[in-house]
Amino acid sequence: MNGYQIIQAISERSDGVWRPSPGSVYPALQQLEDEGLIRAEAADGGRRAYQLTDEGRAYAEAHPDELRAPWDVFAGAMGDTTREMRSLIGQVAMAAYQVLSAGTESQATQARQLLTDTRGTIVMNALFDGYTEWQGEIPHRLTGALIADRGGVSTAYALWGLQERGELFVGPGIELYEGMIIGENAKDTDLDVNAVREKKLTNMRASTADEAIRLVPFRPLNLEQAIEFIADDEFVEITPKSLLLRKKTLQSNKRKKTSYATVEES
Repeated sequence: MNGYQIIQAISERSDGVWRPSPGSVYPALQQLEDEGLIRAEAADGGRRAYQLTDEGRAYAEAHPDELRAPWDVFAGAMGDTTREMRSLIGQVAMAAYQVLSAGTESQATQARQLLTDTRGTIVMNALFDGYTEWQGEIPHRLTGALIADRGGVSTAYALWGLQERGELFVGPGIELYEGMIIGENAKDTDLDVNAVREKKLTNMRASTADEAIRLVPFRPLNLEQAIEFIADDEFVEITPKSLLLRKKTLQSNKRKKTSYATVEES
C-alpha cells in the first residue's frame, strides 16, 4: 500500500472523520521506517509501497489497545447530520482550493463574492449530460441598472431612498453626471434615478426629524467586475482617479429613442 492509498483508506475507514494530508502522513511513514516497524519497496509507477516488518507485526500484536482505530473514540457520537455537514464543508473547501490554484483572477473574485453572499453555505455540483443544439447567446445579465438622471454630488439622503431599489456602486459625496450607472437594479429594467436630491429644510418639526440615515455599504467594482457587469449599451470609463460605469448614450430621452428604433428595426 502506497502513501496515497493509505490516505484514502484512513478517510474511508473513519467514515470521513479523518482526512489526513500528505504533509502529515509521509513524515509519519518515514519515522516508522526509521524505527524499523515498516519497510518501503519500489512499486509500479515509481511509488513506494509500505509493508510491516516482522518487528512491526510483533509490536502490533503486543499493543492491540494502543493501535486500535483512533477515530472509534468519537465516531459513535457523530450523527448523520454532522457527517453530512463535514462532507459539504470539505466539498466547498476543495472547490475554493481549485479556484485559487487553477482559476483566473476573475474566477477567484467571483468565488469570494459568492461565498460572501451565501455566507459559505453554497454547494455546487456539475454533471455532464450531453451535447445539444445551439440555443443562442447566453444571457449576460438578468438585472437592470440604476442610472443617474442628472449631474451633481451624490447625497446620503438620496442614496438612502434608492438602496431599496437594488445594490449601489457609489457612496455619498461622489460627483455624478447624467447617464452614469450608480448601481444594479433589482428588476430587469433600467431605472433613471435622482441620486443628488437633498433633504428639504423646513421650520416645521416632523416626527421623523431625528431619524438617522443608515446606508447599506455600497459595492465598489474593480476593472474585471466592471467589464463583466456591463451590457451591450454600456461602457466602462477609466480615468487616473476613478473607474466608472456609464451608458453609451448619456441623455435619457435619447436612450429611449434609440431603444424604440431598435425595436422597430427588429
